[in-house]
Amino acid sequence: SHAGSHAAGLAASLQAYGIELRHAFAGYGCSFASDAFNEKLLDPVGSGWAYGKCTEWVATVKAALVEFAAPDDLIFTTTAAWKYDVVGNVDVAFVEEIATIAPLVVLGDAPLLRGIFGVNCAAPETRPSCLTDEKDTIPDGALLAEETWAARGVRHISVRELFCSNGLCDTYIPGTDILGLVDYGHLTTAGSLYLAPFLSCALEGLGLVDAAVASDDGECLGSVTDL
Repeated sequence: SHAGSHAAGLAASLQAYGIELRHAFAGYGCSFASDAFNEKLLDPVGSGWAYGKCTEWVATVKAALVEFAAPDDLIFTTTAAWKYDVVGNVDVAFVEEIATIAPLVVLGDAPLLRGIFGVNCAAPETRPSCLTDEKDTIPDGALLAEETWAARGVRHISVRELFCSNGLCDTYIPGTDILGLVDYGHLTTAGSLYLAPFLSCALEGLGLVDAAVASDDGECLGSVTDL
């Protein structure tokens, strides 16, 4: 997986339901993607200096997957949703290549609150400004990515809507006063735990794991507001 703490928060969600993970995280905008994708991405976000290290990391992780991943393993990848807007395209060929190693699942990003780099929603003085219309939390590039995954048969799990209610998305877990998002997609510990049963349910629905579902009656829930 990649995208630094975006990926780490989602990894914590998976681990909360007992999925054994081996992590490979990168930061500074580096994505588990083709060299061409990262070359287009890193300079605009001020991380051009990290390009060499980024390509080295991608090659190392890819080689490890080829050597060690078994057909019954699952590969999870994610990215900060705004990256597709910066680059202007979805890295389809790379994702499909990785999917030939073992079943691959693309985990969606949390809602984009107040622009690419947003505000620090954990600060009491800025927290009210994080309330965002749901239609404004979905970058065009993220929509393109989701449409592309669907058209190409790549498994994708969206979590964005789990932080939205009545057309609004917020830093709080819906129906609570618990902080789930820090800024433009970084999860708190509570946010990771909140997503855990929904990811478990989605993976079970895809036939990839035999996991406990998010309610006692065996139905996957749409959000915490369904509890």
